Parts: sequence; C-alpha cells; structure tokens
Amino acid sequence: ARARASEHKRKTGRGRDNKNTRTQNEGTHHHYQQQQQQQQGGREHEHTSQQTTRLWVLMLREGGEVEGRMAGSSGEGRGPSCNPPCALENFEDCLSEAKRRGTQVCVFLDYDGTLSPIVNDPDKAEMSEEMRRAVNRVSEKFRTSIISGRALEKVKNFVKLDHLYYAGSHGLDIEGPAPPPKERDEGEDEPSVSHRPPGLDIELVREVRHILEQKTKGIQGVTIEDNKFCCSV
Repeated sequence: ARARASEHKRKTGRGRDNKNTRTQNEGTHHHYQQQQQQQQGGREHEHTSQQTTRLWVLMLREGGEVEGRMAGSSGEGRGPSCNPPCALENFEDCLSEAKRRGTQVCVFLDYDGTLSPIVNDPDKAEMSEEMRRAVNRVSEKFRTSIISGRALEKVKNFVKLDHLYYAGSHGLDIEGPAPPPKERDEGEDEPSVSHRPPGLDIELVREVRHILEQKTKGIQGVTIEDNKFCCSV
C-alpha cells in the first residue's frame, strides 16, 4: 500500500509539474504576443502621426485641394484624422516636413495665460524673466510671433523683446523687424513689417467702449480694457 501511494504521489507530482510548465509557457507566449502587439501599435501610431502632420501641412499650404484626403472613410463630414496634430507631440515630424519642403517653422505664442499668468488686473499680467529668456531662446532658432487681443504697444511693453513679431488687437495691428539679410532677395533692402487693414475706425471703437462702460458700470469688478482697435470686458 505504501508503495502504491508513493507511486501515485510521484505520478501526480509529475503531472502537476507538467501542468505548471505548460501554464508558464502559455503565460510567456501571451506576454510576448502583448509586447509584439504594443510595438506594432506604437509603429502604426507613429506612422499615422507623421501622415496626419504631413496632410495638415499640405492643407495649410494648398488650402482646400487636400481636404478630401482628410475626410472620414465614410465620406460624410470630417474624420478623426482631421483634428490638427499637437505641435509639441509632433514637433520632430513638423521639423522633418519643413526640412523636406525647404520651408521655415514659425512659432506663434499667445500672451495672457501662456507667457504670463491670468490675473484679475490686466495691467499686472507681468511676464517673468525666466519666461522671457525661454522665448528669447526659441526666437534664436525659429521666427517667433506674439499674438494678442491687447493693444500692440501694450503687449510689446510686457514682452520687451524687440526682435520678435507682434500682432495686437487680434491681428488688426502687426509689426515686426525686417527679414535678416540671408532671407532677402539680393540687392533689396526690405523694410520692417507693418500692417493694418484699411478702414479701421478708432473713433468707432472708442464709442463702443463708452457704451460698454455705461452698460457695465453697475457691475462690481468689471473692467473695460482699451486695446486700440478693439476692447475687452
């Protein structure tokens, strides 16, 4: 009886070991499959990201000619691939595409809430020295513009970097330095950038601002900011 029990125990243990070995092998194989799928998914995501970035560059350069390529597979409306790619997440792709096409990458930055904190008093939205140094480093590599709803002179006084391009009043007032010599046509002395759409009526803006002040004077905490060609509440 002891011999039969010993033999049964030996066979049972061997079966359990074989079962455990099969389970471990199956688990290792499943883990390997998961890794392969993740790597494949990562490659597909990277390829899709590069393709989306390239299509958006084409759309910005050529307008509606490539919009059909950005539509959803059903042909009804725009598909998910039409969402613009995040510039930070796809920056290397943008640089590669610009280099391939021989074009420049330009950086456009908002002011309030981007280069400065959001504050209750708009006159106190000061830019830190650390942020100013960061913007200056960016401008050494890429042509850099600051776009704001504020008056152009006001945002320039906040940033204090004269070699940048500025668009105030939501783009109604634009100024910037002349292109560097290496980007000019030979023999041409290009002037600095200055643009205001024709027909701007400052008096009309002042009238609107006065109406807003009258309408909101009974509301505590409301400020009407004069942004030259527009105004902010």
